[in-house]
Amino acid sequence: MFFERHIVNGVLVGRWYHMDDGRVVYLAQRTPRSAHRRRAAWGFELALLKMCLDKKVSAIGVAVSRKKPVFYLTRVEDFFGDHSFWEWGDRGRVRFLPMGRWRVSPHRKTGKIEQEVRLR
Repeated sequence: MFFERHIVNGVLVGRWYHMDDGRVVYLAQRTPRSAHRRRAAWGFELALLKMCLDKKVSAIGVAVSRKKPVFYLTRVEDFFGDHSFWEWGDRGRVRFLPMGRWRVSPHRKTGKIEQEVRLR
């Protein structure tokens, strides 16, 4: 496994992780303040989501910086489904997915992550 850094304006915002079996996962680094407060959701810029679709990314996630890191993980296609919503942000159009709709989150108890996300 190796990773590729995603840097925007000189700031590390995430990484693409390339697995040995060919799958790619994008993991963004966020702080708790980055979440959409009113709707309790995590968001990504539409340009990044399209980039992930072009790179054939299997899953997209958020690593929340705290004393003990918290992770959210889902498929990229979920950001274009019925439960997602969009707003205009600082860097353009942003698509959000409510925290309760993520396939792997600290609020859900999952036994097998690959089965939940269906990375295959």
